[in-house]
Amino acid sequence: MADSVFGTCGTAVQAKGPMRWHAVRTATRGVAWAAMLLCGTAWLGAAEGQPLDIQRAKQLYERVQKGEKLSPEDQAYLDRVRQEVQRRQQQGGEKSQPGQPAKKGRNMGPVPPATSSTGLIPLTDLGTNKYKGEDGGLYGGGSNEPPAAHRAAVEKQLKSIQPRDADGKPARDGKIVLLSVGMSNTTMEFQVFKRKADADPLKSPQVVIVDGAQGARVASVWARGPEGMPSEIKTSKEAAQKVDPWPVVDQRLKDAGISPEPYAYEGAFAMRWVIQKQIKGDSQLNFDSEKGTVMAPAVLWGPYLWTDGVKPRQGDKLVWMEDDVVSSDRTHPSDSGREKVANLLLDFFHNNPLASCWYLGASK
Repeated sequence: MADSVFGTCGTAVQAKGPMRWHAVRTATRGVAWAAMLLCGTAWLGAAEGQPLDIQRAKQLYERVQKGEKLSPEDQAYLDRVRQEVQRRQQQGGEKSQPGQPAKKGRNMGPVPPATSSTGLIPLTDLGTNKYKGEDGGLYGGGSNEPPAAHRAAVEKQLKSIQPRDADGKPARDGKIVLLSVGMSNTTMEFQVFKRKADADPLKSPQVVIVDGAQGARVASVWARGPEGMPSEIKTSKEAAQKVDPWPVVDQRLKDAGISPEPYAYEGAFAMRWVIQKQIKGDSQLNFDSEKGTVMAPAVLWGPYLWTDGVKPRQGDKLVWMEDDVVSSDRTHPSDSGREKVANLLLDFFHNNPLASCWYLGASK
């Protein structure tokens, strides 16, 4: 599951360092089954002898990418097409071992096998122990709380969060916008949070919640637009300008049998690096006008969503069960997974003093 970073103005960041984009690099070894949906093939002959309508499957796939929930019948149909495409691809290349990622070539491999845990320790529980040279804590040094100086600077910035009019000027009848940015998991989870928050009697009526997240729009695309496309799939400058690569990449990750671990786990370190650079005074991340040109919002952690499967983490005892993710890819959240994330977000905005001060408004 993806983690959340909270910015006083909203931000999008790119993972940097030795653990960046391993999944993307690995995913490009295969050919997406989604590509077969886009290649113009009208139907495939299924193993049962019934032809499969690829145009219908393409439409269903595009709905899923937008975060829509399919009916049981439509989901079963899409799964059936996916299985048939994988079967045909496996016939054209070396078959992988059960439960193993796809090998280089035409074979796409299976969905990652279900596992109850990975043995990794949540960043919030890691303490001063090390993972690949990195210590624990959301803010480093084993601490899950921001350093006092950074917290004080953020509290100062919170004064600028106030209702504003369409021109961005403070106004009594203005609005405070809570906006999400991210990829498919983000929009799937945030839609449920928005539904809950819009019905929340404690939420300030001046807080407007907008789901800006979109399927396959990962951090590098938010940060750099078309230039955020990984070099591995840039066939030409002209092609890069005409093709949005991320729906294909997202599907390749799923269909290549790529496990989201340890990438989901390691993604938290990338987020922490950005926060730590800001705490250390990086001028490119400056948010204080008294210290120079403002280049970024103040960045803090929102709710930390990762835990080791069925092993409860310390504190809130969060667990992720197998039925909290969809069985077709074991990456995107199911209905219960979306509810779980939405509740974590709602709890954060109710109880974190750096967020509740504007989210709850006068009701606090």
